[in-house]
Amino acid sequence: AAAVPEKPNRYQSKKGAQDAHEAIRPTLFDLPPDSVRDFLKPDEWKLYKLIWDRFIASQMLPAVFDVTQADIENGPYVLRATGRVMKSPGFLAVYRETPDEDAPADAGAGGADGEEAAEGMLPPLTEGQALNLVKLLSEQKFTQPPAQYSEATLVKALEENGIGRPSTYATILSTLTDRDYVDKAEGRFRPSPLGSLVNGMLQKGFHDILNEGYTAALEEQLDRIEDGEVAWKQAVADFDEKFSQDLETAGEQMPNVKKEGVPTGETCPNCGSPLLMRFGRYGTFIGCSNYPDCKYTRDMAAPAAKSDAPAAANGEAVTAEGAAAAGATAEEEIPPCEVCGKPMQIRRSRYGTFYGCTGYPDCKNLRKIGPKPQAPKPTGVTCPECGKGEMQEKSSRRGKTFWSCSRYPDCKAALWKKPVLRPCPDCGASFLLEKVTKRHGTQYICNTEGCGHIEDAAPDETAEAVSA
Repeated sequence: AAAVPEKPNRYQSKKGAQDAHEAIRPTLFDLPPDSVRDFLKPDEWKLYKLIWDRFIASQMLPAVFDVTQADIENGPYVLRATGRVMKSPGFLAVYRETPDEDAPADAGAGGADGEEAAEGMLPPLTEGQALNLVKLLSEQKFTQPPAQYSEATLVKALEENGIGRPSTYATILSTLTDRDYVDKAEGRFRPSPLGSLVNGMLQKGFHDILNEGYTAALEEQLDRIEDGEVAWKQAVADFDEKFSQDLETAGEQMPNVKKEGVPTGETCPNCGSPLLMRFGRYGTFIGCSNYPDCKYTRDMAAPAAKSDAPAAANGEAVTAEGAAAAGATAEEEIPPCEVCGKPMQIRRSRYGTFYGCTGYPDCKNLRKIGPKPQAPKPTGVTCPECGKGEMQEKSSRRGKTFWSCSRYPDCKAALWKKPVLRPCPDCGASFLLEKVTKRHGTQYICNTEGCGHIEDAAPDETAEAVSA
């Protein structure tokens, strides 16, 4: 009762907030989580308890902390230590957020637990008390450029600038990657050459429209139309008049880069003509401006060639140098087509670089470029679905490890966690799944629905799993 406010907490959306779907909230308070636990599966009960606790916490008082600062003289320098002690838990008595166990170490701690760990607690101190200097650490830091956007930080930036709505964020992110405007590396977006080019051209032709201020203002105008404050016909007419003028100006001033290409500042190693960035149906590539007399091309990611390169038509094929990044070398002899015996040619599509048969379209054989796939590794675990095959370790096209039945495609059983020959002591299943997290280390969990068995690995098993 001490954590309950005198009047119920009421929350209102801020003006201009981008509302999403209605929240899930309890409607009946006669069934607290503990009273329904025996009637729900483990995952169902966890979800029920999460919704219940979060809603109850929203109706409780804030947590109160005593914050303490101590200034410590160390010769001519003054060092400051800061700590805090919980005075009243408030809503934290019911609900606390904890860091995601699979999140990277530098992702930051979420919720009160992370903050408490960061600030810590100070021992009792008195004014004038002499302290022993145990260790003095000096750390030099440099100003870093703003980090490139990840999916999460980009969505946060869209929210802060009033761009889009929660229902459109996924579409915005997929458009960036589907149209090759960005490349994704280490979980962050990096502008591709095509993205930088498109952005530069649009900023010149539509600089007054393509900015976050205009987009946010347009979102606000849509809200005013919804509230009946602005006539939608007049709003559409005002936009159409301005956009038509910008479109006409852009059509006259913006170059036709698809037809003319974009100068790169390099010269063709075959004929000495300028090289251009061009756009074909298989993506962006570097091509000679003297085409069709000179058919030199190479992949965008490849370094400039130092010798003559094989001919290619309209960018559909790239040079051997262009495929070097994908695992091939210029000196590598490409084996002939295993279907019809004709030569294979390096080609590039929006999905990557590959070998394609020169007998296309009569022969549609394709071959992946790169190291040969590793043979499946046996686990000794019998397939839980067909009971005949063995679960084997394999790699997906994107390099992610998974385990599937050796009888594929007759049996399509697959697991994303490693099966281990370790019987479940609760339900008697013949194997457990190995789960490795930063918080708990190596654990073994049961794959049987409704079992919920979980056990920690021995220290030597954890070390072996980490080294593997």
